[in-house]
Amino acid sequence: MLDYRDPGEVARTPDKLSPLTHYLNAPANPPVSEVNAKVTELNAATLNALNGEQFMLQLYRQLPFNNPAYRQLAAWLTTPFEGALLQHCAVGKDRTGVGCALTLFAVGCDSETVMEEYLLTHGMLTQVEAWMLELLGNDLTAQGRQSLADILTVKESYLAAALSAIHQRYGTVDAWLAAEYQLTAPVRAALQARLLEE
Repeated sequence: MLDYRDPGEVARTPDKLSPLTHYLNAPANPPVSEVNAKVTELNAATLNALNGEQFMLQLYRQLPFNNPAYRQLAAWLTTPFEGALLQHCAVGKDRTGVGCALTLFAVGCDSETVMEEYLLTHGMLTQVEAWMLELLGNDLTAQGRQSLADILTVKESYLAAALSAIHQRYGTVDAWLAAEYQLTAPVRAALQARLLEE
């Protein structure tokens, strides 16, 4: 299990794991402190002053690059193991979304399929949003409520921002996988042979 949360997030809500689980905390937040995916730590003052959509676009533009968590994911993907590989974060859409996109690209999925899979998360976070509104509701302005809604959803534009940044920097997803995560064509071919059914 790869846990993309920061150590503070893990300390507040640790995973309850089977003793058979191989667990690794591999924080996936970008090193830039102004943007991170710790959405459950946002307070009313921050949300009221934030443009949630721009915040998310900036986050997604940074997640795919120089990310030690995704290097760990790539290493685990290319090492044969028994069982399943689970990746998660606090909410399961941003850090995990990019990790899942990397995984899907590594096994040969096209951008359309990756986007379809990513968008399946839409509408799954209503409980988190309700909890945050209950916690912060009286202190949120209209802008704060909109920011919260933008942060607690998935939009095609979010993952598209990551893909656009990848194409701007590397030209292709294949070049990105090879340069950032050593998922070269031969490595990916071996991965696909191991994981995919005919």
